[in-house]
Amino acid sequence: MNCSDIDNIMHEYFDNELSKEQQSFLFTHLAQCEECKTNFKALNRVQHEFRKDESELPEQLEERIFNTIRNKERRVANHSSQKRLPTYLIYGYGVLMTIISVFMTYQFFDLKKETLNYKENFEMTIEQINAQKKQISALINELPAVKVKASVDNPDLLTKGILESL
Repeated sequence: MNCSDIDNIMHEYFDNELSKEQQSFLFTHLAQCEECKTNFKALNRVQHEFRKDESELPEQLEERIFNTIRNKERRVANHSSQKRLPTYLIYGYGVLMTIISVFMTYQFFDLKKETLNYKENFEMTIEQINAQKKQISALINELPAVKVKASVDNPDLLTKGILESL
């Protein structure tokens, strides 16, 4: 707890709203913190002076204080109702983000499955290609050797045809 929280607890103490445990916590803190101890002494003096002069206060003062408190409560109530809308929007946004996250997770797992299927299909296709490659190699090796014999009646034709193709 920080000193501003202790300040609130001090006010509750002077209003007789603290339990024994809270009072012991307050006094433990006051023993350790000089600033809070000074504030406590000042509040104690104010309360003492207030109670001493309590009979001298005008009767209308209490009514004015309560009216001021009621007005402040109304203002706070009006402001809090205006602040609720953004809170609901934030919760709605959180729910929407959760739904989108769940949807994206399912999409990711579907994509992962699809990728695995493509990988399996790719590996199977590679195996088929390798098997076909072996079959083609075996077929080529099984063919009988062919001897090609060239015979040309006109040797000039052979020479002309070779030169023209170059």
